[in-house]
Amino acid sequence: MHIGTHVDTPLHSLEEGKTIDSYPIDRYMGEGIVLDLRHKKPTEEITLEDLVVHEKSIREGDVVLLCTDWSKKRGFNRDYLYRWPYLGISGSNFLIKKKAKAVGTEGMSIAGWNSTSVKAQRPVTKYSADAIHSLLLENDVLIIEGLSNLSVVLGNDRTKRAYFIFAPINFKDVEAAPCRAMAILEEEET
Repeated sequence: MHIGTHVDTPLHSLEEGKTIDSYPIDRYMGEGIVLDLRHKKPTEEITLEDLVVHEKSIREGDVVLLCTDWSKKRGFNRDYLYRWPYLGISGSNFLIKKKAKAVGTEGMSIAGWNSTSVKAQRPVTKYSADAIHSLLLENDVLIIEGLSNLSVVLGNDRTKRAYFIFAPINFKDVEAAPCRAMAILEEEET
């Protein structure tokens, strides 16, 4: 369920949380914004300070996508597998306060690598993945992980509004599912 681009729902972190099939299809789409975070380095936390500069552009109920260009690193390499920029507690609380509908990342997880299971890669964050996931999901902020090509949507802009669709396969009674994510941009007048 957590392969490629996918959506996490509350059951991922909460024992009695909602499942993929318990949401109506329109919960997996909506207006939103891509934020330029391409300056973030490997293993760097995305903080309140990184997001608050976009505060006036983020609307209540937005799908908020974090463009780090990490999808360009996709492959069997240390950076892509373990060292992506990740959303921290302060950034998560900011998005909850803004009443984001969902938050998405190009990394393999919204949270940073905090496992000791791989000897060649130590944890990069003090936060557990469960802490970040639980914080967002208990506030009904859905999580989209493994996105690609957000820089194509963003172009040279620091933010870009669009209509986003991230509908997962409607598996029954599961906490996550692969999805096909897309952005529909308004045509610019010439």
